[in-house]
Amino acid sequence: MKDVLDRDPAKGQEWLRAGFEARLSELYNDWQALRISTGRFAELMGISVWELNDLLLARGLKLTNLPG
Repeated sequence: MKDVLDRDPAKGQEWLRAGFEARLSELYNDWQALRISTGRFAELMGISVWELNDLLLARGLKLTNLPG
């Protein structure tokens, strides 16, 4: 990954974003299925619970994993 970032920073950043979005999607699905807690979701993303809330809000995703 470092080689790509050194050669083509824009491509490297694109790959990083794609990886971040894939991880977010994976963890969001686990969270919605109640396999992980909100705190664990945030921890695995490397952000605070408040930042997670802002992240979900910015993407138009549900802010709760409660049924209904």
